[in-house]
Amino acid sequence: MSSSCNHHWVIDAATGPASKGRCKFCRAEKVFENYMPMMTFRKHVPLQKAQRPSPAYEAGLAPLFGVRAST
Repeated sequence: MSSSCNHHWVIDAATGPASKGRCKFCRAEKVFENYMPMMTFRKHVPLQKAQRPSPAYEAGLAPLFGVRAST
């Protein structure tokens, strides 16, 4: 890899645990892992709960958009 290049990585599709990337400018190659380490997640939130707006959020929108908070 060239130390003077500001790499612009073009990464292959994620079809396994890792994908190969190639710099658009200097053609350097690098392997990228296709996962996020578990330590980046602080708290598990079920998808259904994550997609619902909270009552506090809706209450904050009420004065701006006339949205009524659900009870």
